[in-house]
Amino acid sequence: MGMLNWFLLSSFAGISLWLIKSRRGRRLYPPGPKPDPFVGNIRQMPTKNQWITYAEWANEYGPLTYLNVLGQSIVILNTQKAAIDLLEKRGLIYADRPHSVMCNDLVGEFNDLRRACELRFWL
Repeated sequence: MGMLNWFLLSSFAGISLWLIKSRRGRRLYPPGPKPDPFVGNIRQMPTKNQWITYAEWANEYGPLTYLNVLGQSIVILNTQKAAIDLLEKRGLIYADRPHSVMCNDLVGEFNDLRRACELRFWL
């Protein structure tokens, strides 16, 4: 009986923490369709004629729509103004490059060679 109580208590605590965490982090994102547990919005993702679904979401949720598909965050920019504001005016905030072992770790001591490596990597 003691083992069953321990299992039920730990299961309840784990599920409670997961619910609290998932609800707390959701407030930081733009509005979007309500996600399903664990898989997010994978069922709402359009496979054909995506622009029609995105236009409907723009009417319902506004210029920014947030989706979470299997843990991957997706933000859909529904207007030209939103795209210019986020990508051109504040683009450096959101820009990120993948870590390149060759450019950063192995050639890190030689700055000129590192710059040449990065330029070659991105051209």
